[in-house]
Amino acid sequence: MRYNRTIIVLLFFILSNVPAVLAHTPLQPDGENDSLETALNIPTPTKSWTLYRELHEPGEAEYFKLHLHKDERFVVSVYIPRKSELDFVPSLVVMGPSIEKQSPVPIIIELHEGVEATLIEGNRPEAPEYEPFTPASYYFTAEYRADVTAEGDYYFAVYAEEGEGRYGIAVGYVETFTLSEWLMIPIDVIGIHQWEGQSLALILAPMALTLLLGLFILFKKYQPTSSVAVFIGVL
Repeated sequence: MRYNRTIIVLLFFILSNVPAVLAHTPLQPDGENDSLETALNIPTPTKSWTLYRELHEPGEAEYFKLHLHKDERFVVSVYIPRKSELDFVPSLVVMGPSIEKQSPVPIIIELHEGVEATLIEGNRPEAPEYEPFTPASYYFTAEYRADVTAEGDYYFAVYAEEGEGRYGIAVGYVETFTLSEWLMIPIDVIGIHQWEGQSLALILAPMALTLLLGLFILFKKYQPTSSVAVFIGVL
């Protein structure tokens, strides 16, 4: 019974370093998407997804595609890490059958003929917002939310007139997760922190400390033989 209790405590400390998923599922599509023709397709677009991307030069744009049905919602937001340069503020352009044109779209953005589009100009807020998945804080620069009144293919583009840097996209609003997505949480979190610019050593430090604490608890609890103690010391 004492042994089981110790193992439970150790697992609690380990799992405490894996944040609860209260946000979007990471999506890592392959391929270039610098045009409407090569736009990255978002599967199950009502599902909560997040993508971690990068713009390499001013004026560059990336394109994304999703198929929406009537009465669903078109939800997308753009955010940047806290360490982003001040001049890097990505904007958002949305286009599709039921989009209401509110702001003119820059000429650098490709548009389908006969399809309405509108610009959500990027704005860097004074304070970042907390994101519980990583956990981390980000600046949300642009967001679009609207009910879909006509089924069809919808697109959105992310671009920045000035600066370059990493940006994230949150798409969808239904929080559902598969077993494999749950199991991949620790690996996903490591990749996200690296995308933010953190070093691998800094990312792994809390987990390493947790494991060492667990080994120390086991060592003190059961007073292993000298050979086992030496082995644990090497670890």
